[in-house]
Amino acid sequence: MCSATSMPRPLMLLALLLTTACTPAPDPVQQAQGFWNALAAERVDEARAFVVEGDAKRQLRQLEDLAGLGAAVERLEVPAEAEAALLPTRIEGSRSSGDAAVLEAATVLRRTDDGWRVDLEETRRAYRRASADA
Repeated sequence: MCSATSMPRPLMLLALLLTTACTPAPDPVQQAQGFWNALAAERVDEARAFVVEGDAKRQLRQLEDLAGLGAAVERLEVPAEAEAALLPTRIEGSRSSGDAAVLEAATVLRRTDDGWRVDLEETRRAYRRASADA
């Protein structure tokens, strides 16, 4: 049996490729739910890791506006060739009056080179529309 240090280079490369190929990338629903779970726990920096890259300072302000909200993302099948996904999301929080609020909105995701990421601008826009309609 070969040890990792005595394994021929092409065999080591093949083993590495097989290992990474077997690790499935998070699907859009997993990414969206991870984003909302981080926000519910008020872990803004963690939530930012789920977001399409953009202006860091602006994104942090936007995420802080959403921090503390809990959400459940509806499980939908997203076609493999899709470049974007609009996932129905039930967002729970509280109004300024202290009353509980439940909003039906959407989490918008975009496919990037790094996999699925939350489009913060569009998701925040969907949340604000739902808030205004409530």
